[in-house]
Amino acid sequence: MLEEKKNKEAKDIHKILVIADKWIRLSKYNSNSGEKLKNDFDKKAKEVCKNKNFLIIKKKVEIVEMDDTPAYGTETVIKLGVDGAIECKS
Repeated sequence: MLEEKKNKEAKDIHKILVIADKWIRLSKYNSNSGEKLKNDFDKKAKEVCKNKNFLIIKKKVEIVEMDDTPAYGTETVIKLGVDGAIECKS
């Protein structure tokens, strides 16, 4: 009985981090800047939970890198990423 309870409590949780390939200018950053990354996060979640449904526990768009002195131009550039966690469900 105790073993069965432990198995029900064990969760299939995975952390996922998706980072953009390209830098964007800070002035061009807006709420839609991370949409492609969010879609990429969902695709990665489907790959991780093959043939299972998944529940998104956390999905957050954040700046993962910033360059104040870029090689081109004078404006600060940033690199975005989506950090999160999912739980695979049977």
